[in-house]
Amino acid sequence: MVANARQYGTNDDATHHFPIVGVGASAGAVEALEGFFRGMPRNPGLACVIVTHLSPDRDSMLPEIVARFTDMPVHAIADGTSIEPNNVYLLPTDAVVSVKDRTLHVQSQDKIRRERKPIDVFFSTLAADVGELSAGVILSGADSDGTLGIKAIKERGGLTLAQADDGLARIIRTCREARSQRASSISRCPPR
Repeated sequence: MVANARQYGTNDDATHHFPIVGVGASAGAVEALEGFFRGMPRNPGLACVIVTHLSPDRDSMLPEIVARFTDMPVHAIADGTSIEPNNVYLLPTDAVVSVKDRTLHVQSQDKIRRERKPIDVFFSTLAADVGELSAGVILSGADSDGTLGIKAIKERGGLTLAQADDGLARIIRTCREARSQRASSISRCPPR
């Protein structure tokens, strides 16, 4: 199901103690996104925010495509969207997203001053906002974007994963290893 994201939820701290997974990818990472979401349960107890490099000259079909791979609701991010567990959020074309107080903030880009590292921007603000409850996943084709953001997440105690040349198999393997080391915070990795 694809929906426009809007503000909802409560201010109760107990409801805001869940991991937020940032996923950075190129526009051509559809197969990797499919593998990532196909292994995820219906209600994993986390939120996913997908940041991609999309052409500003095209309408993205990514929300509809990702909705085919997951039972979680898929939302196009709007400024001021509250992040809720068991939801997927996608960056709109030609924008940069940041997070503060578990709320997504979207900034449009102009053609003269385009942000070249939208994944780094999001991952860095995610690390600052939720610390050890942050995770960063880099999928194929993101160039060097995400490198600094992954470092920020790791420095704040979050989980970092990157797709290897052999695809998602390494991510799943790494996640299983992390589960055995940090069972309480990584219990939501894809099933074996």
